[in-house]
Amino acid sequence: MDIDNAQADTSIKRTERREELFGAAIRQFGRYGYARARIEDIAAELGLTKGAVYFYSAGKRELYRDAIAWALGEWCSSIERAAERASSASERVSILARSSFAYVNEHPDLRAVIERDPSIYGLDPSSDRFSEVNERARGLLEDAIRSGVASGEFRPSIDPDAASRFLYQVYITFLIKTFALGEGAEAAAQYATGTDIALMGLMAR
Repeated sequence: MDIDNAQADTSIKRTERREELFGAAIRQFGRYGYARARIEDIAAELGLTKGAVYFYSAGKRELYRDAIAWALGEWCSSIERAAERASSASERVSILARSSFAYVNEHPDLRAVIERDPSIYGLDPSSDRFSEVNERARGLLEDAIRSGVASGEFRPSIDPDAASRFLYQVYITFLIKTFALGEGAEAAAQYATGTDIALMGLMAR
C-alpha cells in the first residue's frame, strides 16, 4: 500500500471511529442528560479508554456539542436524500417537511437529547448553537421553493428566502412542542395540517 492510500485508509478509519464515538455519546447524553453522562461510560461502550476519547474531543462540553452537530448533520443528510425522489417542487417541500419530523421520531437517542435540551433548536438565529447545520437544512427548503417559483408551480410573488425562514421557524416550534414540551401526537397533527396549508399558500393559482 502506498503512502497516499495508507493515509486515506487511516483517515477513513479515524472518521468511522469519530462517528462511532458520537453515536455512543448521543446514546449516553440521551439516556442520562449532560450532567450525569460520563466520559468513562461513553468510552467503555466502544472499548476505549477515557484518554482515547480526548483524541477526538477536548472535553465533555466539546464532545456534547460535536456529537449533537454530527447527529443533526446525519438528520439533514437523511432528509436531503429523501427529497431527491420528488418529481415536483411541491412534493419536495412536502417530503422535506414530513421526513424532518419522521427522522427525529425514528431516532430515539436524538429525540431523547432534544427532550432534555430543547435549546438545541434555538428560535433566535443569533443564539443558535448549531446554526451551520440548521442553515443547511433551511437552505434545502429555500432551494425547493426557489425551483417552484422558477417553474411556475409556486406563485411568482413568493420570496424563497423569507418563505423558507418562516417555514423553518414553524418546523422548529412544532419540533419543540412535540418532542420537548410533551405535546406529542396533538402537536404533530397540527404540524401536518399546517404543512398542507403552507403548500396551498405557495401554489400558483
